[in-house]
Amino acid sequence: MLLLPHGHEGQGPEHSSARIERYLQLSAEDNIQVCQPSNAAQYFQLLRRQALRRWRKPLVVFTPKSMLRHPDASSPIEGFFRPRFEWVVPDREITSAKAHPDLQPEKSGTSCATNANSGGDNETAILFLDQLYPFPKGRIASGNCAPSECA
Repeated sequence: MLLLPHGHEGQGPEHSSARIERYLQLSAEDNIQVCQPSNAAQYFQLLRRQALRRWRKPLVVFTPKSMLRHPDASSPIEGFFRPRFEWVVPDREITSAKAHPDLQPEKSGTSCATNANSGGDNETAILFLDQLYPFPKGRIASGNCAPSECA
């Protein structure tokens, strides 16, 4: 397991060595897992999954420093009792079947959700993509990724 702070925080070149795109370029044929958990419960479930697997692939976890104390990155206690890590975390506030899903990684998804909530947008469901590789393309491409069923 490799825990890396996300490098795009505006701190200069000495803080930007952990670039997600570099690890995504290295990934092929399910050789590694690249994840960016969106909240504390997802981080716990990710570590739990890695520890309980019989065959372990290298796990690269990106954690932006700005999300450490962000209120949206906290989790209710029920989140820690979920049965598994969710590759795509659904929008728990917007569950309408007519909602337009918007797939985002952690940090940009949080800012999109904040903008949508402040603008009164009730039609766009922000789905957090917590596992970037291997990409859950089968579930998303098949259209089975409604905001309430995407996990």
